[in-house]
Amino acid sequence: MRIIQPVYFVFVVCLLYTHGLPAQKSVDLTNFQKAGSVHVVKHGNTVSVDWPAHGKEKGLIRLNLDDREPLFQSLQLTRQGQFHEIAHSLDPAFVMTIGKRDLVSQNGWNIFFDKTNRLPSK
Repeated sequence: MRIIQPVYFVFVVCLLYTHGLPAQKSVDLTNFQKAGSVHVVKHGNTVSVDWPAHGKEKGLIRLNLDDREPLFQSLQLTRQGQFHEIAHSLDPAFVMTIGKRDLVSQNGWNIFFDKTNRLPSK
């Protein structure tokens, strides 16, 4: 079952990325195309985004832009037209590894399978 279409997922990821920037304190929706199937509503420190998920079902995410609160206020999906909460009050955490990849090509494949977890990193 396909739940999130790639275009909508990219939109949400971009929205989350811009939230993490220190200078970003508000959400700018001036270039957002309101005629599409994704709906965005900003109310105070909360941004709600809903999108078509599968068939007539929808997805909904509520983001809390207050730095003192968890970012993901609520994540919901509909089933038979009724929203059901999947998760709430979540703060995303990202782990980043800085290192070098083995880009020496051997038949073109080891670039993708170069065991980066075994390479020197910090």
